[in-house]
Amino acid sequence: MNNDIKAITINGISYIIDKTWEENSFVGIKVIDKQFHVSFPLGYKIEENKDEAYFKKVLQDLYKTVTLTKKIEMNCGLYNNDNSSIPINAYLWILSDYFCNGLYKYNEKKYANELNGKINWKKTFKNIAYISNKKPVYLNFVIEKNKNETSVITELQIYCINKAIDNLIFLGNYKKIRAILKDEDVINNKDYYLNIIKKEYNNTNNDKKQMLLSNMTDIITNTINYSGKIMSYGTIHYQYAWENMIDKLFGIQDGIDEFYPSATWYIKPDYKGIKSSNLREDTIAISEKEKKIYIIDSKYYNNDSREFNFPATSSVQKQITYGEHIKNMENYRDYSVYNIFVVPAKIDEYVKYIGYSTMKETEKCKEYEKIYLCLMNTNEVIDKFFQISSTDLESLVNAIDDIKMH
Repeated sequence: MNNDIKAITINGISYIIDKTWEENSFVGIKVIDKQFHVSFPLGYKIEENKDEAYFKKVLQDLYKTVTLTKKIEMNCGLYNNDNSSIPINAYLWILSDYFCNGLYKYNEKKYANELNGKINWKKTFKNIAYISNKKPVYLNFVIEKNKNETSVITELQIYCINKAIDNLIFLGNYKKIRAILKDEDVINNKDYYLNIIKKEYNNTNNDKKQMLLSNMTDIITNTINYSGKIMSYGTIHYQYAWENMIDKLFGIQDGIDEFYPSATWYIKPDYKGIKSSNLREDTIAISEKEKKIYIIDSKYYNNDSREFNFPATSSVQKQITYGEHIKNMENYRDYSVYNIFVVPAKIDEYVKYIGYSTMKETEKCKEYEKIYLCLMNTNEVIDKFFQISSTDLESLVNAIDDIKMH
């Protein structure tokens, strides 16, 4: 992270930038002491002197890449001494409900003693009747009118939706709804509005409406009653997002299983072969034109520290096993097979080669027994992931071909 940039501001909301040091560090957004804190992935670079549109896109991309991970931590709140926090969960729910169901409206039936309109006979019969020719005659008809109107509940919902859009700006460019209520209105009449919501809650048996009203209550009171948890939306498993992006950019998707080696067990008495599970899936990139296969292992390591966290020997041996397996496949024996570790980095280039590893003396190595270590520009990986509709293999092939394989 750029040392000069301590925070970014969007729509008047300040996001303090926390540095990400380790592979298992949190990536995402937290609220600590009512202040937003944002942690970007390893190698991500925030540019200086940019406008709000740039910072908004940065947070939107962060949110979207976090959703690629296998596990998202979305804790419920920070319980402060003053019993208040920023209700992210309620914001997320209120927006989701609005996009799915629209605004909360009710049809209120109005009745009047008029001549035009639909007659409500049940109510009309309760009026005084006059007898004519031994038959009752009603002169005052009760006319039923439907009036669709936005209730106070809907006004409060709009207020809550706009608060969610303001606070969760990283979710997207959503247009706020023209609102009647302002912050000072809700703050000065909080008990009055909460009482209206409570009555509405008690008068409905609709679970979804009750959920809406409950989350509106959380936003209006600015309180979620969970203690001892830091409110957050993010993950400590960002390596899965990194692997997912690399795989989409460079990897083949169909027929991938054949490239992964697996053991076979032969058990008495008939010694019938039983396949064991495959090795962990890596990205397989194939250049048919160049007759080259790239086995890419995505490593979410920090390379900004003084001591580079190099992949372990077991990882190197695993890659060699992959390479040997593919080289022995009948359909690919005349292909060149290369092994590559890719690591996120804050670099100017898209791909930067920095060295290699092997289990043998270099001069005796087969091509797949050298595992090349490449840094990849984290910003460009994320940008390309969201921009392309097909793989980005050509750019990788060109970058790797520029490396002198020595």
